[in-house]
Amino acid sequence: MLGVCLDFCTSQKDKATIDKHKGAMLDLYIKMVLMSKTKTHQHILDKSGSLLRHVSHSEFKELLLPSIQKTMLRSPENAMQAISCLLSALTIDLSQYAMDIGKAIASQLKANNAQLMDEAIQALQNLARQCSDSNAVQDIVTHLFKILGGSEGKLTVVTQKMSVLSGIGSCSHHAVSGGSSQTLSSAVTVMFIPYLQQEGILDLLIFFSLLHPSLSLWLSEVKVLGAHAVNICLIIIRKLPCQCCVHFHIVDSDANDFHSNLPQYDLI
Repeated sequence: MLGVCLDFCTSQKDKATIDKHKGAMLDLYIKMVLMSKTKTHQHILDKSGSLLRHVSHSEFKELLLPSIQKTMLRSPENAMQAISCLLSALTIDLSQYAMDIGKAIASQLKANNAQLMDEAIQALQNLARQCSDSNAVQDIVTHLFKILGGSEGKLTVVTQKMSVLSGIGSCSHHAVSGGSSQTLSSAVTVMFIPYLQQEGILDLLIFFSLLHPSLSLWLSEVKVLGAHAVNICLIIIRKLPCQCCVHFHIVDSDANDFHSNLPQYDLI
């Protein structure tokens, strides 16, 4: 009902009424949705957008951000979907809060709960879409690569590696534009190289099969890469598909589709 009232006020451009009651409604939202001890129904999360689109930077920083951090520590399995919907509904740029939110979400990419991992991947994508600062997005991706490398404990389960890599891929849906976007995509692509240089061919083939979708998302945006990175990255990638076909039955069309995403460079 409150959502309907807010939609009406918005359609009437009655900002004064919205501002008058927004504080009380945010308090209610925090108590009943963000801090809920059970999962909130999807229709409530959807209608909450009518309120969240009016949230200012000061309201987010002082009210919502502390609540997000608290509920993620207390009950992430109940809060993740609500936080994901919250991030997608906001109209403010979240670049300055990206790491505070991103770290809380990223820790759930290696949870022992498939649904929670999937929700965390989507939440990271929604966060990236609200970030226009390339440094903020790169900081999140760098943090994710650290998790992949074992900064929060070695990832021994394949699904955990897949989840973290999917999180890295989801960050490619950012709001960075222009030359900064190109610089960001190139920087992130280079971060993949150490994982493409693993010594054991079987380890490399297995990891490549996991890494392929995430790397493709970032490579599709790359126009300029350093010569050293291009040589290492493309030589390894162009050698793998036929071997992957043998071990993982990846069809030629998949390999060709992946190659079509690669920028065309002359190898030195």
